[in-house]
Amino acid sequence: MDSNIKNTLLCIDDEISILKSLKRVFRNESFNVLTANNAQQALEVLENEEVHVVLCDYKMPEMSGTELLKVVCEKYPETLRLLLTGEADKEALIEAINNGEIYKYLSKPWNNHELTTTINETFKIYNLQQENKNLAIDLKNSNKQLSDLNGQLESRIEEKTQELIKARFYNELTDLPNKLRLLEQLEYNIKCSKREGNKNAVLVLCISNLDKISQNLGPASNKKLICMIGNQLSDNTRESEPIYHLSDDCFCILVDKLETPDQLSFLAERLLDALKPPFKLDKNEIYLKACIGISVYPGDGFSASKLLQNAEQSMQHAKDKQTVNYQYFSNELNLRAKTRFELETDLYRALSNDEFFLVFQPRVCAETYQLIGAEALLRWKHPSKDIISPADFIPLLEETGLIIDVGEWIISKCCSTIRGWLEREIEPIRISLNLSTRQFSDEKLISNIKNLS
Repeated sequence: MDSNIKNTLLCIDDEISILKSLKRVFRNESFNVLTANNAQQALEVLENEEVHVVLCDYKMPEMSGTELLKVVCEKYPETLRLLLTGEADKEALIEAINNGEIYKYLSKPWNNHELTTTINETFKIYNLQQENKNLAIDLKNSNKQLSDLNGQLESRIEEKTQELIKARFYNELTDLPNKLRLLEQLEYNIKCSKREGNKNAVLVLCISNLDKISQNLGPASNKKLICMIGNQLSDNTRESEPIYHLSDDCFCILVDKLETPDQLSFLAERLLDALKPPFKLDKNEIYLKACIGISVYPGDGFSASKLLQNAEQSMQHAKDKQTVNYQYFSNELNLRAKTRFELETDLYRALSNDEFFLVFQPRVCAETYQLIGAEALLRWKHPSKDIISPADFIPLLEETGLIIDVGEWIISKCCSTIRGWLEREIEPIRISLNLSTRQFSDEKLISNIKNLS
């Protein structure tokens, strides 16, 4: 398509007031806007004008929007067709999209910014398709003897194809894969899970105060902040935890081949922790409020759209609660997450409240049956829940970093126990204790032990 020719949008609606509203929304855009208030008028415009994108209302008196766009698809297949609807048969819309009759549908009432963004993105895809088509025609018509030129054109076609793929499946601002790519990958994950019998999960993360922050930032700073958020999340996810950008304030992470239920809680907390420090932007410190909704296949849905919907619902639930940062769709997992959150909270006061104690597991010589040592094992007597299993609280000590302080307490307690034996003239035995990898990484470990002597 000639770059000097302006793109043209045809808006079709039987209500004149709607057409006027649409023209007002697009009055500052760089494309031409034509209107038609019935199917016959729309087809006449298409016959006499070069139209690139068609935006049609679903509810029309003579024929529905999907019926009209089917006719437009047959007569003018190169146009990209959008349906504007307040209520519609979802199955019919999906069938129309799958058949290529409709490129995308938009909901009424529309958001002006989202509507203009979608229209401009559609023009971009249309232009890329035309460029791709024209390059293909140039390649086909090129003289077979001009092999060098053919090679250059093939290279340019590949480049434009990649641009088209990027425009269709990736967010233009953050370069992260978008919702279309997410649904495609999630459907693939579900098929693999059905075949292999494992689970996968969807985490939807929302920056709940981004709208308020955006009101105080200019457009350039707002875009920069969104990119910073995307980069921060990408830096804190593994290769097996791909991240997707669904909208300005909404991101999604997929987890394939889920190993343990707590894996999702660890991931959610890792992402939330990554967003807690202030973002420095234009000499300002910006604090974000984030919440996460989680759904798990197969318990929370058997399709990509259902899993995403339930994760978004859980995210909204977490957002509404305000005090909760992440929420599972499943009641069972919600209870597990709640219990885990309560344990983590109680752990912070357990040491100061003297709730930890040690038990010594004896080591006996297999030949002489004599006591040759003991292993110090940490136990936690919760004030209301009695004895908590080490399997439940040791991982939390590791994750929160409390293992450093508790580890020092264990070493100190072992030393004071041995000292007590000596004072009572009881022959001490060798005590072994477990150290975590985080303790070995602590530069103060050796000096702290020396200070106990």
